[in-house]
Amino acid sequence: MKTAISEVLSATRGRRLYYAAPDATVADTVREMCDREVGSICVIDDNRLVGIFTERDLMKRVVVAGRDPADTPLADVMTPDPVCVTSDTAVGSAMQTMEDRDLRHLPVVEGERLVGMISLRDLTEFLVTKQQGRIDDVVGTIRTVMA
Repeated sequence: MKTAISEVLSATRGRRLYYAAPDATVADTVREMCDREVGSICVIDDNRLVGIFTERDLMKRVVVAGRDPADTPLADVMTPDPVCVTSDTAVGSAMQTMEDRDLRHLPVVEGERLVGMISLRDLTEFLVTKQQGRIDDVVGTIRTVMA
């Protein structure tokens, strides 16, 4: 699909982008993630994306490792240098990246600046909505021709 990620971001414009500092504790960050109902949060240092902290990181690097969330900084358990896309990346390419790397969230960057976050759910909902629009157009055309 040649549609750019920028269109997906436009469809999710009302959503706020959440991030945390590397020295934030896991406990505070998880509380924020729960309050905001998000499955990941970007880690920003000096206006640069340095990592991503996900529900999987919480399970594998904190819970299973027996770390205390109240005393563990994100820098110790985040995924550093996350896989990212740009706003002009094709939706199909982003989905392939997510499938190949087993990812559920992709930061969207322009240079080193974080401009958005897309999830597998965002992409799926976008594609379903786009396909439904096409189906409605075809059905409308058929009804016009048949009338």
